[in-house]
Parts: sequence; structure tokens; C-alpha cells
Amino acid sequence: MTVPDSRRADAVLYLVAKGGQTTTNKESGDNPAIALMTVLGSKPPANAVINEMTTVASVWTHAQFLEGTAIKGYALGLKIAAGNVPNVVDLETAATAA
Repeated sequence: MTVPDSRRADAVLYLVAKGGQTTTNKESGDNPAIALMTVLGSKPPANAVINEMTTVASVWTHAQFLEGTAIKGYALGLKIAAGNVPNVVDLETAATAA
């Protein structure tokens, strides 16, 4: 997915993908209970992946800031949390960080 350009230097960008179809049961159709996310921070990569690994890394680092599928909180805390996501997962490939 191509990432939109951030207009504010202090913005913490994140993407949420809702719904979808599982690969194990394609006949089941769209499942609105599926929600995946990735936190990109203030300097996002040109392309990003949203999958289970980026969701785990984003939720783990932002647990105290999550309100449903929204991330809310004070700017410094959000910046610190977003800065930790790439320590867990590569945002462009969704591979675990080395």
C-alpha cells in the first residue's frame, strides 16, 4: 500500500484495515470483525504492509493509547510508542525486526 504524505511533522500516522476474508475459509465472505493496523509514525515509509505482525507490534506498543480502532493520547507518548514499532516489525515488509 502506498502511504499518504504527512503534512505535520509532529503527526503520528496509523492505518486501520477493517473487514476482509480469511484465507482458510474463503466461502465465509466478508468478516466485519477483522481489524488490522500498523502505526507508521511521523516519517512513514513509502510503502507499508498491514497484517497480523504489524497489528501485534502496533497494539503492543500503543496499548495505553487505544480507544477502539483509534489511537489517542499526548504527543510525546504517541511519538515514543510509534518509534518503538520498527523495533518489533519492519513496516515495509512486515518481517520481524532483527
